Amino acid sequence: MEILLSLLLLFLLLPIYMIVIRWIFGINLIVDRLEKIQLSLERIRKENESTKIKYDRIISQQEKIINLNAERNNRQAEMIDLLK
Repeated sequence: MEILLSLLLLFLLLPIYMIVIRWIFGINLIVDRLEKIQLSLERIRKENESTKIKYDRIISQQEKIINLNAERNNRQAEMIDLLK
C-alpha cells in the first residue's frame, strides 16, 4: 500500500519536478528561442512562397507579351512582303 501511495505521489509530482528541472537548466529559455526561430522561419517561408508566386505571374505575363510581340512582328513582316 505504501508503495502504491509513493508511486501515486511520484506521478502526481512528476510534472512539477519537470517544470522545476526545465526552469533550473534554462531549457525553457532555449525552447522559447527555438519556437521563435521556428515562427520566423515559417514567416520567411510564406513570404518566399508569395514572392515566388508574384515572380511566376510576372514571368508568365512577360512571356505572353513576348509572344504577342512576335506575332505582331510576323504580321508586319507578312504585310511588308505583300507590299513588295
